[in-house]
Amino acid sequence: NTETSFQRFMIIIEILDRISQSTETELIDNQFSELPFSKKEAERFNSVFSYIVENFSTNIKLNDLADIAHLTSTSFCRYFRQVTHKTPSAVIMELRIRHACNRLKTSDSPINGICFESGFGNLSHFNKAFKQSTGVTPSRYRQMFRQTKEK
Repeated sequence: NTETSFQRFMIIIEILDRISQSTETELIDNQFSELPFSKKEAERFNSVFSYIVENFSTNIKLNDLADIAHLTSTSFCRYFRQVTHKTPSAVIMELRIRHACNRLKTSDSPINGICFESGFGNLSHFNKAFKQSTGVTPSRYRQMFRQTKEK
């Protein structure tokens, strides 16, 4: 299997995103209905996460996320980390990288266009963040998937 652990993680995130948007739900195990978060807390987090997913390619401000959650910035950061075990910026970065990965695999768009489309402010930062997350440069990532398709 040639997929990296990061790629498998991003596939899981994509699946969870699709599930979260589905209107077809059915309770399959009561233990999950008794999570420590109330319905109001779940709605709060869903509002925040939906905003992040819809706006990851823009400059998301911490204050905007805190306002959506009806918390101060400090309280929001603590809350978000408690729920996700990650910082808001780390989650946003993961979504941006996932989007870039998908675009690199499925399009012939120039890498600098994908960089800005994915929410990165400059190509240098994009290249550094992409390599840090995936272990390869964006151009190498694209080459890897082109080689796989040709085989």
